[in-house]
Amino acid sequence: MPNQDPKKSISNLSENDESLIDSNARRYRESKIIADEIMKLDEINKITKNTLILIDLQGLYLSSIKWLNDNDFPIHDGRIPSRFALYLILDVISKIKNDMLSLSGKGAIDYQDLIKKIANREGDNINVSGAVMTNNFAIELFYAPSPLKDLKWELQKNKSSRNSEVSRQFADVSKGKVRFKSMDRDYRVYADFISKLKREPLVVRSEEGFFNFQVDQNGIKFFDEKEVDIRIAIRAMEQCIDKKYDNVCIVSSDQDFFPLHARLKQTGIKTYHADAAKFSNHRNIGRKIKGMGANHITVDMDRAWPLRVITELVEPALYNVSKDELGALCRIFNSLDNNFEIHMFDNDDGTAGFSLYKPLRH
Repeated sequence: MPNQDPKKSISNLSENDESLIDSNARRYRESKIIADEIMKLDEINKITKNTLILIDLQGLYLSSIKWLNDNDFPIHDGRIPSRFALYLILDVISKIKNDMLSLSGKGAIDYQDLIKKIANREGDNINVSGAVMTNNFAIELFYAPSPLKDLKWELQKNKSSRNSEVSRQFADVSKGKVRFKSMDRDYRVYADFISKLKREPLVVRSEEGFFNFQVDQNGIKFFDEKEVDIRIAIRAMEQCIDKKYDNVCIVSSDQDFFPLHARLKQTGIKTYHADAAKFSNHRNIGRKIKGMGANHITVDMDRAWPLRVITELVEPALYNVSKDELGALCRIFNSLDNNFEIHMFDNDDGTAGFSLYKPLRH
């Protein structure tokens, strides 16, 4: 559990900070009005692309948890892991958007980028000779709810066998972990992780599979996620009929989706595949996935993301955070060879402050 009252973990926004946020919001609204006027011009080539992102969530969760555990991050709930997972998903979206723009001819610009350029006072230098593309993305999540409660009950019934392995597995499951044979998974915050991602505006739908497992007097015999892949496949195939989306991207480590990719392409739907779970080890991405060329989206962990999490903590939905989490985010950021370092300190009123500096390099 967090080691401090979360409300005292981060400094309150100053009046200047609140004024800056209001100013940025106002500038965005004004810039959007200008962008919309540009879009009304007859000479502007307007393109709209709709993309559906279908995500096998378990792999993304487990890889995010492992990366945080490897970096000694104190995981209290699903908030911080879900932020890193979201950034990986947004990286996929950004790369799809860039590919769409590259296929739309010279000078093509994304509608949201057009607004940003206007907001940054670059209006006089905007090239609108090419197409202006509006990219709409919808995310759907596929997962099997954690069966820890049922698994614990089955192990409890077999503890009378006096098998030490059963007792060990029962203790692990009681702590939210599943460990047997070569499997070592941490499901402590899986439900909260899923709940946090479902709240994201781009997430429009989710579907549940289930975990199939068996326990006997020797402990867990097998433990496997079921129905998730087939639900993704059915959802993708529905697009061959509905024609609602121009593009479909599958986010999964599974290479069995390639007949699905082929079928979608036959109906004129462009497909992508991203093994986001392998963000820290691209060498383990499957051969078939790598063989998709430009349709394979490679996902990377950005060195700035720990700082991005910290800066987002001023948002009300993310305000509840402990000092040990903040300190760990600072430490991880500093370990990623960024151009500057961030350090946390305690204010007299019990809140946390931050200092940035550029270290001397020898």
